[in-house]
Amino acid sequence: MRNVRLTKATVRMGHHPAVWKRASEVVIRKPRQKDYMQLKWYQTISLLSYMGKVFEKVVAERLSDEAKRTTLPSDG
Repeated sequence: MRNVRLTKATVRMGHHPAVWKRASEVVIRKPRQKDYMQLKWYQTISLLSYMGKVFEKVVAERLSDEAKRTTLPSDG
């Protein structure tokens, strides 16, 4: 419930906190490789914060809903 209130307040204020935009990168080995001495056998994965993902999802849903409600006049 706390996360819902925080997300609603953030959307209402129109502010996306910088801490929610930060990502951590993790380097992992690609599976089934014989020689891990080459960089191409590794992959970088970017992990966003949970609240950043929630915030972006809420904003995307609202934009989608608004686009569905609002129709632009056609050229014909």
